[in-house]
Amino acid sequence: MDLIYFYKNPNSSREKATAAAARKLAEARYASQRTGDLRQASYVCVFGGDGTMLGALKTIAEYQRKHPQCQPKVIGFNYGDVGFLMNQPIADLHTLFKKADTVVLHPLEAHITDENGEQYKRLAFNEVVVRRSSASEQSCQLDVLTKGERPIHDIVKGDGIMVSAPVGSHAYYYDAGGEPFDIRAPMIGLQPICDRASARKIAGTYPDTQKIQINVLNHNQKRPAYANTDNDERIDNVFRCDVVVNKKISIPLLMGPLCPARGGYSR
Repeated sequence: MDLIYFYKNPNSSREKATAAAARKLAEARYASQRTGDLRQASYVCVFGGDGTMLGALKTIAEYQRKHPQCQPKVIGFNYGDVGFLMNQPIADLHTLFKKADTVVLHPLEAHITDENGEQYKRLAFNEVVVRRSSASEQSCQLDVLTKGERPIHDIVKGDGIMVSAPVGSHAYYYDAGGEPFDIRAPMIGLQPICDRASARKIAGTYPDTQKIQINVLNHNQKRPAYANTDNDERIDNVFRCDVVVNKKISIPLLMGPLCPARGGYSR
């Protein structure tokens, strides 16, 4: 029997009442198939918006590091706003399970070093951003290199630069001037922020085997920068940020007939 794990937003104050009610109703309806152990789950159901889905994906990804065999199919039901990754609510979950397309998501992995030598490793399903510090009136200067099929080297002078996964190409990457690409595409996007000269040179899509290295110039002087992954807590005074696609983490996402991501939806 296929078991279902019902994801609950750990921050209960941010879970909308409609999403909480729908989740509890589904938990009661499928009580005989419910499990609280991700290792046993065939499906993970998420109720809310894209922010809740990102939280669920990261939870599963971190769990998968320790339990590589844990690869449940994830499906979301929209009780938020845009809901790019979410499906329309439906009472019969198994009907949607059968009709849905599957796309396998791999997260970006950022290795970040600050000016004190502290190192951080973060996952992102949307984007990794290195931006000028809001406390500085100066634009940041970033030395950007890519290693792989499309090697480049350029200095970005502006607000910063973004590395986007396919999911994120329809969000902040798009707002910053990037061209969205299909969620199924084995690509990453690179988009300078408020630097037209560099954007003309290096902006665009690259194979997801590409490795991106971002060095912050004058990092400890007048042009500090910070790094951010999927709008998580930012890391200040960044010295270097390396970004790759982590193919060891594979999360199957189910997209029903009306899921915006299935049709390559862009706003």
